[in-house]
Amino acid sequence: MRLAVCVLTMCMGLSVATVLWAACSQPTAAPATGAANSSPSGNSSTPTLPAATMSAASPAAIPGMNKAGFPAKPITYIVPWSAGGPLGTSVLIMSEFLEKEWGQPIHLVYKPGATGQVGLTDFVSTAKPDGYTLTGLISPNFESSWLDPERKAVYKRSSFVPIALQSLDPNTFLVRSDSPYKTLAEVVKAAKDNPGSVISGDGGLMSDDHLALILLARKTGAEFAMSHFDGGAPTQLALQGGHVELMVGNLADAMGGYKTGAFRVLGVSAEERTPLMPDVPTMKEQGVDILAATARGWVAPQGTPPEVISLLESAMRKVDAMPEYRQKMEAAGLPTKFLGGAEYDKYLQAEEQRVGELLKSLK
Repeated sequence: MRLAVCVLTMCMGLSVATVLWAACSQPTAAPATGAANSSPSGNSSTPTLPAATMSAASPAAIPGMNKAGFPAKPITYIVPWSAGGPLGTSVLIMSEFLEKEWGQPIHLVYKPGATGQVGLTDFVSTAKPDGYTLTGLISPNFESSWLDPERKAVYKRSSFVPIALQSLDPNTFLVRSDSPYKTLAEVVKAAKDNPGSVISGDGGLMSDDHLALILLARKTGAEFAMSHFDGGAPTQLALQGGHVELMVGNLADAMGGYKTGAFRVLGVSAEERTPLMPDVPTMKEQGVDILAATARGWVAPQGTPPEVISLLESAMRKVDAMPEYRQKMEAAGLPTKFLGGAEYDKYLQAEEQRVGELLKSLK
């Protein structure tokens, strides 16, 4: 049985000492057909907001950036996911510190749809290679979108210039706190004894969440009724509303409900327990050896001058070393993992190979 769940219009807001903005989006669950749409489609609305400071505190300055003459005007950052999700949140936190030094705002434009494909298609079609329009990649979602020929993506890895990896966020498996499932083993048993009886939700068809659930099903023999949403925020709403019983998301997706007690996190797909959820066992501890994570990084259009890429990377590296920045990321449930442009490019190449092999095995 496959279930497609529609999530009502969602308004998300971030406070910046006072309320600075409220962005509304209306993501719709994609049908769980097992095949991606042949062309991207999604919410065409593009709420724009400045990534102004998220607190009254002032980050330390980053010496030298304005002396180079860049940036001389505001920067636009296209977020290919729904407002309120981990990518947008991580970009807002980084931007808070960058804006203080540059004296220029970073405007976020949300273009969700088709597991990031809508926003990335717009980006490669319109962004000038001058450093003033940037976007974010979420791996392995990015790789699955262009490696699958049925998706007909107009971009590939070489369409982008890596600036830096900002966050590496392991996948988690969670249920509502009032769920009858107390452990991962109980969920797996139910999905094996009655195939399709456990309704799951993830952040999009062939997203990192979906791929992690596929790995769980393969390793255990369980069969889930999979529902796909456009990012973590609408998936959380579906879990809260009882439309799905099991959610696969990142630490950032699970952190809010974990802290309030609304969600019970059954397992984290990392080598070791995370200090953000020290009481949650790894999947490996529970006999299911799964390592799966989301990598979130900043990229520019192909053809962007190397000196501009170097300035952006240097600024992000200095911000990453700031304790206040790391504290804000941790408070949002976003694990930090910095890789410079060259290292990030190697990571993307490795993901391309890994995801390509996985997609071939699913045919």
